[in-house]
Formats: sequence, C-alpha cells, structure tokens
Amino acid sequence: MDTMTWKVLLVEDSPSDADLVQETLNQHETERFDFTCAECLEDAIMHLRRETFDALLLDLSLPDSAGPDTYLRAREAAPSVPILVMTGADDERLALDAVRHGIQDYLVKGQADGQQICRAIRYAIERKQAEEALKQLQAELEERVRERTAELARTHLALQREVTERLCAEEKQRTAVLEERTRIAREIHDTLAQGFTGIVIHLEVAKDLLHEDLAAASEHMQRASVLARESLNEARRSVWALRPQALEQDDLVTALAALVDRLARDTTARLEFAYQGIPCLLPSEMEDDLLRLCQEALTNAMKHAQARQIRAALSFAPHQVELCVEDDGRGFDPSQPSPHRHFGLRIMEERVARLNGQLSITSNPGQGTRISVLAPVYSEEAEAAQHEQILENPDRR
Repeated sequence: MDTMTWKVLLVEDSPSDADLVQETLNQHETERFDFTCAECLEDAIMHLRRETFDALLLDLSLPDSAGPDTYLRAREAAPSVPILVMTGADDERLALDAVRHGIQDYLVKGQADGQQICRAIRYAIERKQAEEALKQLQAELEERVRERTAELARTHLALQREVTERLCAEEKQRTAVLEERTRIAREIHDTLAQGFTGIVIHLEVAKDLLHEDLAAASEHMQRASVLARESLNEARRSVWALRPQALEQDDLVTALAALVDRLARDTTARLEFAYQGIPCLLPSEMEDDLLRLCQEALTNAMKHAQARQIRAALSFAPHQVELCVEDDGRGFDPSQPSPHRHFGLRIMEERVARLNGQLSITSNPGQGTRISVLAPVYSEEAEAAQHEQILENPDRR
C-alpha cells in the first residue's frame, strides 16, 4: 500500500501537546506527516510565507492570539491552505463560526484519537482540492458565458447591419423589417436578458456556498450551465426568425408544414398541421404575415399552454383564407392582462390589421385556446400576385 506524506504546520504553544500530536499521528500506517512546529501565530505566518504546506493544525490559545481572531488571521495569511482547529475549547458556537469562515474542521483535544485526526486532515486536504477544482470550473464557466455573450453581441450587430442594408434596398419592406427588429429586441429582453440574469444569480449563490455546501454549489453551477444553453438556443431561434427563407422556395402550405415539423422537435406536445380547400398563390407579404402569425401562435402555445396537443390548420376559400391554431392546454382569460401575451398579441393584431383581416381568440382557464385569423383575398390582387410569382419562379405553378 502506498504511503502518503503530508506536510503539516502545527501551531501549538504547549510542547507536550505538540509532541503528543506528532507521536499519535506518526503511528498511522497509511499516511506519514512531515511536521513544522510554531509556538505562536506570528511564527506560523512567517513559515506560511516561506513554505508550502498541505494542512495547518491550529491551536486557538496562543501567546500572541486567542479565539476567533486566531483562525481569521491564519485564513488571511494562508487562503489556499486547509486549516483545522485543534483546541481544548469545546464550544459549538465557536466551531460553527470557524466553519463559516472557511475552517475545514474543528477538533477538541482529548476527544479525537490519532485515526480520527488523520482522517480529518486527509478529508480537509481533499475538500480543499475539490474547492479549488470547483473554483476553476466556475472560472471556466464564466469565461464561456462571456464568450457566448460576445458571440450574441456580434450576431446582433450583424443582424442590425443586414436590416439596415435591406431598408436601403427594399423601401417597400421597411415597415415589416422594423416590426421584426422590435420583436427581436423584446425577445432578447424577455428571454436572453432574464437567462443571463439567472446565470449571474446562480453563480453568485454557488460562490457563497463553496465553503459550506459543495453539493449545493455544484447544483447551482449546473443550473447556470443549463440557463446558458437555453439562452444560446433562444438567440439562434431569434436569428432563424429574422430571416424567413421558408417562403423563398416553397409555397405557404409547405412552409407551414416545415415550421410545424421543426417546432415539434423542441416540445413533448404533439404538433399537427392540415389544410383544406385548394391552395392558391397569395401576395408574398400576405404569405409572410400568415407564416409569422402561425409561428407566434405555436410558440405561445408551446411556452405557456402546457398543452399535450397543438393543431394548426389553413383553409382556402374563393375570397378568403383562414389560419387557425388551437391547443388543449390550460387556457386563460383573454379579458385579463398578461405580461407574457401583451407584446406578442399586439404584434399579431398589427399583422392582422395589415391583412385587413380579423383576429379571434377563444380561451377559458383549463379548456385550451383557439386563435383564428380570417383574411380576405381580393381577386384582382391575388391574380396579379399569382402572375408575378409565376414569372419569378415557374416551378411554383
């Protein structure tokens, strides 16, 4: 069996007590101890400045220091060395205060044998090593959070530049682009900012718990890591929403089916899509608004409804088109204001108004929600849009 050798600084003003501790510990078979002795705190601090020790055994009744001031000064002088108090004072309040100030263990003379003292030293060293490793992990996590934050900032700046270029080149789409920027800004405020706030809170709590409860500190760091991943996913989702390429190559029905299929991968709820009637080509702005309305309704249902099933349907009639999204979730009272729905509902109302359509929301607590958008299709405009889109992309006939 390998024998470990620990370098220990023993601070004890009683030579007989110091000899007894050394003799007791040197009888242990699996660990050996290389002792350096000091009879007062000032001598101990001098040793700590010159040498490296695996542990510090500290008496609280010294010629130049006594009580809590002793371990406070020792901790300040050796922040990285595990300290074990070994004193004749069997004081529970003093023991708790010592632990709160980072002391690894509190031993009472005459109540601990050599094996217990040896085990306490070994555990103190291992706990301190674990604390240092946890601090390193925390530093690495904070660095990754900073990197992700910088990546998000670069992504956001790139989006702003792209939006500005599009505003210059596509004056007719200015209103739509500004609305998308407003939506993204609110999403960043409501999701990403809250996510990073949660990360900071968990990291601060973990830091406070490092010397008291390593398991709880590790749990808070794990929660911070989960929040970081969720915030990154929200950023990517926002980027995807800013550039709706689904309608560039596909018709509205295909784009909605692809949207439902993509969102279904991120939820345990069952998502379905169906359409009725004969699909027809619609003006491009109308298709874009219907796609966005469906996405907003589906996302709200996934986030807030706690639904088991969500169904989207698109119905074509000779002079109108209807988009319907319904779920079997917990529902809500539409007459009551809600911070979760206020901004999204306002955006949906603006889109429906641009379509000259009607927005209907039917919901009751515990009975699910049904959102319906009914938009007119003017024959002359529809025919012109069909003719223009067919000329631009003959494959969409």
